[in-house]
Amino acid sequence: MQSKNVNNNSSKISIFGIFSIIFSLIGVFYLGFIFGTLAIISGVIGIIQSSKGNGAYKWMSVLGLVIGAADVILTFVHMLIAISTMM
Repeated sequence: MQSKNVNNNSSKISIFGIFSIIFSLIGVFYLGFIFGTLAIISGVIGIIQSSKGNGAYKWMSVLGLVIGAADVILTFVHMLIAISTMM
């Protein structure tokens, strides 16, 4: 008799995808550069992990990565505007 070893990855949610979304949403309102960077890092890790599996929840990592990148870019632009008005 053969035993069935079923690995169901479709119900497995990537924790790094969730972290990426949480960090990116915090970064929208508070310390965008720091939390945006954390969102990018955890989003990349989540994308890599979901690519090894079936990739069912890859969208969470991608969404967190995109919003995290926007956090970093907008924080940098805001800093440039603040510095230019001081001169």
